[in-house]
Amino acid sequence: PDDLPEKFDGNPDMLVPFMAQCQLFMEKSTRDFSVDRVRVCFVTSMMTGRAARWASAKLERSHYLMHNYPAFMTEMKHVF
Repeated sequence: PDDLPEKFDGNPDMLVPFMAQCQLFMEKSTRDFSVDRVRVCFVTSMMTGRAARWASAKLERSHYLMHNYPAFMTEMKHVF
C-alpha cells in the first residue's frame, strides 16, 4: 500500500519521522496491531541496512523485546 512507512536505514535524522509513520500506520488498523510482537515485527520489516542488522542482532540477544513494543522503541531511540 502507498501509506506504508518509508524504510528506515539507520539514518538518525529519519528516526522520528519513521517512528511517527509506523505509529500512524498501525493506528489505522488497531485490531491488526493489538499485540506487541506483531508491532515489533512490523517495525523491523520496515528496516533496511544498518537498522535491519541492529534489529536482528538485538532481537536474537534480547527476546523480551519481541514482546515489549515500548521497550523496543526506546532501545531504537538510544541507538539511532
